[in-house]
Amino acid sequence: MDLSPFVAVRAQAEQNVKKNYDRIAELCGPNVPRRAKLLHSVSYYPRMLENCFVAHYDNIPDINGPAPIYCFAHKKIQDVMALVQYMVGRDVDRFHNVTLVAQGGLFHGIFPYQDIVPGFLKSKYLGWPLGIGTRIMARFFRGLFRDLNAYPVYRDGADVPRSEEAYKHPSFAGPHVTGMSYQDFQKYTRKQTAKSVLQVQKDMDEKNRSFVILPEGRYCHDGRISELLDLAAYASHRKSRPIVYISLSYDELCPDALGKIDAFLYTNEPMEPPRSREDFKPFMSRGRQLLQSSTTITASGLLAAATIIELQESKTISKANVQKRFEALCDAILKADYIVDPRLGDPEFRKDRFGRFLSRRASRWFSMSGDSMTVRPRRIMEYDSGERTVPDILWNINNIIHVAPVLGLDIDLSPEALAEKVGPQ
Repeated sequence: MDLSPFVAVRAQAEQNVKKNYDRIAELCGPNVPRRAKLLHSVSYYPRMLENCFVAHYDNIPDINGPAPIYCFAHKKIQDVMALVQYMVGRDVDRFHNVTLVAQGGLFHGIFPYQDIVPGFLKSKYLGWPLGIGTRIMARFFRGLFRDLNAYPVYRDGADVPRSEEAYKHPSFAGPHVTGMSYQDFQKYTRKQTAKSVLQVQKDMDEKNRSFVILPEGRYCHDGRISELLDLAAYASHRKSRPIVYISLSYDELCPDALGKIDAFLYTNEPMEPPRSREDFKPFMSRGRQLLQSSTTITASGLLAAATIIELQESKTISKANVQKRFEALCDAILKADYIVDPRLGDPEFRKDRFGRFLSRRASRWFSMSGDSMTVRPRRIMEYDSGERTVPDILWNINNIIHVAPVLGLDIDLSPEALAEKVGPQ
């Protein structure tokens, strides 16, 4: 099947971590290919990636010139593996070494405590042993990110609670997880964040490294591209480096039997640096629009849209009607001028994706009886609060909100409106 302009990047990444290992070590130092090989090997584990597709690597400047700044869209926890595939799969002639800032919680036990430890275990009685355990786990993440030239940035409200009470609460367990008092932790994080920003600039200047940033700051949003931080514009202006914006999209409602999903990354043409500080916000606003408009349309977004449209009529809908609606949306989007998963033109692929959706997501959202699907209000309103702020069905629609007019969608559809439509929970 012709996937143009996308390429399946797994084979390219595999070749780089094997055949081109020594060349990458020469360009980036011995730690980068070693860590890249490790991360590549786990990228396709269960509940991670089934495939990763990349478009337009040719938009990345080669290693003979100044290293560009990479700005990636920030969507979900699989972003780490998708970014690894993107960066490892680059042609070696475009393999600038990198420097980056990362969520400060990754360097402490904050990340494993928040995202790995089950919520029911977080109590005042288990704070001490869990804190010790997550601090030990954090050593791996610290070593990993430091080998990849990453420096911690701590965000108020996320990595640093806004009050001492929140810091000590079992849901954060700060004294046990970080081993510091609230006041000491505040001082440490402010100092470390400032130091990290300076170190990134030094790496760009002295070692010609590419600054890699996820400028939305966090992925807990509604599916649209969030407002971008000014740090990328600041670095681009100060160091006279172009910015390459890379959109990211997932086919998350259609996982395989192991829970793995497809990822799509679209590389836009480089943008020249902003001319002045006054241009930072409009410059990043243009970047935000670019990331949204270049988000790849996948089967998941269209299936979510088809389901919502059918639910406008009734709480009990027909499988056949949802499938017909999905097929019609596929035809409509393929005729329009948008970036899409090229496989949506294949009837067999559509059939496969619809079957996956029915068995792995719709079967949870609806009670099935023959051709009828009756919505389960509580289930269709569910979402992972650590990853997003709206139900999963809306998150997938909001990823493709830039094509709402083509799909006949209400762009202001809210969780409250959906709750009202599907009935009491």
